[in-house]
Amino acid sequence: MKKNLVIALIIIFSISLNSQTADKQIQSAVSKFYNFNFSKASDELDLFSKKYPNDHRGFYYKSVMNSWFFLGTLNEAFIDSFNFYSKKAATILEQLDDDKEADKIKKLFWLGMIDYNNSVVSARNNDFASALVSTTSMRNRLEEAIKINPDFYDAYLGLGLSNFAFAEIPAALKWAANLVGFNSDKELGLSYIQLVAEKGNVLKTDAQFYLSQIYSRTIIDYPEAEKILTKLVKSYPKNLLFNYSLASIKYELNDLTSL
Repeated sequence: MKKNLVIALIIIFSISLNSQTADKQIQSAVSKFYNFNFSKASDELDLFSKKYPNDHRGFYYKSVMNSWFFLGTLNEAFIDSFNFYSKKAATILEQLDDDKEADKIKKLFWLGMIDYNNSVVSARNNDFASALVSTTSMRNRLEEAIKINPDFYDAYLGLGLSNFAFAEIPAALKWAANLVGFNSDKELGLSYIQLVAEKGNVLKTDAQFYLSQIYSRTIIDYPEAEKILTKLVKSYPKNLLFNYSLASIKYELNDLTSL
């Protein structure tokens, strides 16, 4: 009996240690990714996927990287790579056991984020019908995840962004969205983004950046945007997007001495 207990404890400890090691490795790659060190981040993600072939995160972040490349260049070759890695990540997630609550939330959340990335890429590629389909699928998944666990804060970001963004779209597109039952609530969207910016885990950095853009471009609260961006630049000093955004805010505030 004691022998069996010891074996069980060793197995549990090994699983926990392996998970912690995987988390540290993916965090290292993601940190390089946010710091615009794409070459090293890509290498680390490739190694991660080889070492942990059943962990979707290596492929997921490779897909995100390629979506960034497409958004920045509009080179459609990056869409092919984005789709390739997204499908590999989705295939792994689809195999998760829905009977386990933690796995079900994990599956809903990450598949929902793949939907979100698809919607952004499709919209940037002027394929608004596909963007709307992906956004609807994202909403359904993330709303289901929140029903299971309302404190899974990262799941609120996609819902927040879609609510806020669709409240700002032109009337013609809003009509098309309403036609398929897609409603938006700008205030609710903002509150969700603020929630993830404060309490999120995986998507906290993303939420903070989106929030800074809302403050600087829509609400026009430059001091609040500056506060957020200053922290982001401190964490990721080589991120050109964060630095450029902060410089733009300082220009608006007539604070050019610190640039």
